[in-house]
Amino acid sequence: MYSSVQIHTRKPTPPNVQQTIYEPLLHDSPDSDRSVHHEGTTDDDDDDLKLGRFQGGRATVFSSVSNLANTILGTGMLAFPYAFASIGIIPGIFSCAFSGSMAFFGLYLLSICAAKVEPPRSTSFNAISMLTFGKRATVFFDLAIAIKCFGVSISYLIIIKTLTSTALTTLYTIISGSDEIPQILISHRLWLLLSMSINIPLAFFKKLDSLRFTSQAALVFVLYMLAIVITYYFHRPHDIEPAGPVKYFKWSHGAIGTFPVQIFAYTCAQNLFPVYNELKENTQKRMNIVIGTSIGSATVIYEIIALAGYLTFGSKVKSNIVEMYSDSSLFVALGRLGIVLMVLFSYPLQVHPCRAALDKVISTVWKDKETLIQVPREEEEGDAQVVVPSLEMSKVRFISLVSRPFLSSLVCLVNILNADYRDSLTLCHSIIWKQTTGIILAGLAIALSVDHLETVLSFVGATGSTTISFILPGLFYFSLFRHSKERSPVLTWAALGLAIYGICVMCFCLTYNIIQLLN
Repeated sequence: MYSSVQIHTRKPTPPNVQQTIYEPLLHDSPDSDRSVHHEGTTDDDDDDLKLGRFQGGRATVFSSVSNLANTILGTGMLAFPYAFASIGIIPGIFSCAFSGSMAFFGLYLLSICAAKVEPPRSTSFNAISMLTFGKRATVFFDLAIAIKCFGVSISYLIIIKTLTSTALTTLYTIISGSDEIPQILISHRLWLLLSMSINIPLAFFKKLDSLRFTSQAALVFVLYMLAIVITYYFHRPHDIEPAGPVKYFKWSHGAIGTFPVQIFAYTCAQNLFPVYNELKENTQKRMNIVIGTSIGSATVIYEIIALAGYLTFGSKVKSNIVEMYSDSSLFVALGRLGIVLMVLFSYPLQVHPCRAALDKVISTVWKDKETLIQVPREEEEGDAQVVVPSLEMSKVRFISLVSRPFLSSLVCLVNILNADYRDSLTLCHSIIWKQTTGIILAGLAIALSVDHLETVLSFVGATGSTTISFILPGLFYFSLFRHSKERSPVLTWAALGLAIYGICVMCFCLTYNIIQLLN
């Protein structure tokens, strides 16, 4: 069932004109209108800026970089020293930089395609898919994004469940000097449930920019981990085993398995469009700064951790560099706790795009069930009224199984923390409330039940990550600009090459995962 939301556009249309279009209630930006047009856009940022095309949005470049960089940086960085040990220093440096450059190119193409969506600040994978592949393909793309982000969010919860008790137990042993560990510290599920008291309010935020402070805190923990790796390289303690041989070129049996780790370590395309929609004056130049800074800083961090970690332990380095350091060091123990907090603050960055993609899927599947309910809004002079149906989510019963008092208290906390208070006031009455609840409860139930999802997530990453990072950016750009004289044909064919590269990566990763599964 649909409800009708009455909105206003700023285009000079005759009064009393009504047009009915079908869009989901949840949008990628609070500043976006409710329709997607097929008009093109000019390439002259200065002229468009004068016309007000890039006006609006509240996010700064720094906050946008913080959210995008936090989406990129994760526990995958701890495996880079092992990747260098498998292929050698020179190939390792090259493969890391190459993976980063491919990710940058994909984000750059997406940012250019984002300007083709009208009205401004309403860009999403769904909107661009409508311009290029039509309505049928959008469901597949949005479903792939939703499943991918949902799978990653579950992996974060499993990491939190596994590492929190370990980090706290180590801290307790070091500080107290006692080997008798309280039972409460080793309860994995208890700490996961307690961590959700922080995660749940953050996951309910409507705008990605509202997560900027937690993203900045997570990046501080990343820098702390970087400091640990560098410190142990220059000041090697006596209780660490001697390093193994270091090679500039090498090929081992585990070399093939390291390539997917490096490729997927830069995945962040699911949050590019929210960043674009919310960035203040989102010109191409400012978007290039955001993308370049995020990818560039991640590449530098990966390279430093990989080099310092590999040179410290040589061929003896493990797939998780943290396991190589002393358990009796308070410096390292705080770093382990920092990793937990980094993952904790990264969880909402996966819920946000998962919710947005899920909303598009649901609105498309059940779009034929609608009713009109008028929601008044303050009119502006010369505005035209547009009636837009939105989805009534009472039909979706599998995401409604939660008590109202509990969720009402969460909504109150969101209202206190969320900078955009007015948008939060309607949160408990909107589709966002129910979708977010469903994602959180489903992910939490799975994380409490299982301890390992590596096999499933490897297939999800091989399909979902390659699709949104390489295949779709290349195909989107090629479809939109292949007949355009405004863009270089070299860039157009390079975009097609990126899509082909993504397909090859997907086939390679799927084949590798199947072989590993059979073995």
